[in-house]
Amino acid sequence: MSYEDVDGMDDVSLREWLESVTEDEDVHEFFRYIGMLAMTLPDWSETSASEVIWVMKRNLEEKGLLLTAAIPRGGCISLVKPMAEKVREEGGVVHVGATVEEVIV
Repeated sequence: MSYEDVDGMDDVSLREWLESVTEDEDVHEFFRYIGMLAMTLPDWSETSASEVIWVMKRNLEEKGLLLTAAIPRGGCISLVKPMAEKVREEGGVVHVGATVEEVIV
């Protein structure tokens, strides 16, 4: 499957695509778990087939593995700190350790 083919599946859920190519429940379960790990979405009906296939294809081509895991330099907090800094720079307020009831953008 080419990357162009994969790009054309952005609006197709992983479930919809799998059910169109096989009835094998073991294959469905395998891809459902791979999709959940790759996209962190538990519902394969909400997971884009193109995203899962793209990640798997890229990993297979570059590393010979279906999935690889990585942690950003500095840990996951290094993803959040720059966002918090930008919010503060723009006059926003960042609350930590608080329950979120609503996000207003």
